[in-house]
Amino acid sequence: MHHNENKYLMKRLILVIAVATLFSCNNNENKTPATNIKDSVVTKKTNTDDNPTQEKILENEFKNFITVLTSKDKDKIKQLFKFPVADSILNIYLDYAHTISDAKGVITEEAFLKNFDKVCKFWMVDEFASSFKAMQLDSLSQGKEIFYEEPSDKIQPCYKHCSLIFKNDILHFTYGINRNPNFNNKVKPGNGEDENVCDETSIIWEFKFDGKKLVFIRQLAAG
Repeated sequence: MHHNENKYLMKRLILVIAVATLFSCNNNENKTPATNIKDSVVTKKTNTDDNPTQEKILENEFKNFITVLTSKDKDKIKQLFKFPVADSILNIYLDYAHTISDAKGVITEEAFLKNFDKVCKFWMVDEFASSFKAMQLDSLSQGKEIFYEEPSDKIQPCYKHCSLIFKNDILHFTYGINRNPNFNNKVKPGNGEDENVCDETSIIWEFKFDGKKLVFIRQLAAG
């Protein structure tokens, strides 16, 4: 009798253990797909955010450059360059005759920071801040040119212009002031003033785009 009862209890125990094990396995099977689905959605979203197109990266890099330039923050702007810099690579003039470079034609970080306000004035940062923001950058791509020209009328002797050209992984950024051909010059001829109603000048920046960031090549000036 006792033998049969023990045998019966043993069968009940084995059955309970089997059911518990099966229930545990079913729970794990149900949880695993849900976790995988959640992870895949997160991964997909992350991949979309972390893998923008080259055009979008370039656009964001240029916007960052403009943000830094117009911030007029000397500590941020100086990081664009690796000092000392030859004045043939970084053309900064205090006036038409004098640069901030030393006798060897080199611009040091100390000289750059010492003359920083004059540098920003030479770059015409304040005058062009709004023009930079007006440029349509969403079409910036290889071989494409983006041009912005400030509206002008006959009473304005000058007009502002900006252009971006991206070719062979080099970004050319030019901005400056040109003489307005439609300007109605009311200055009487003969006194010389009519010849200098507008000082034409341009600032040119060149960057190498390596697929991830813009790397400064040179900044030139013409005028």
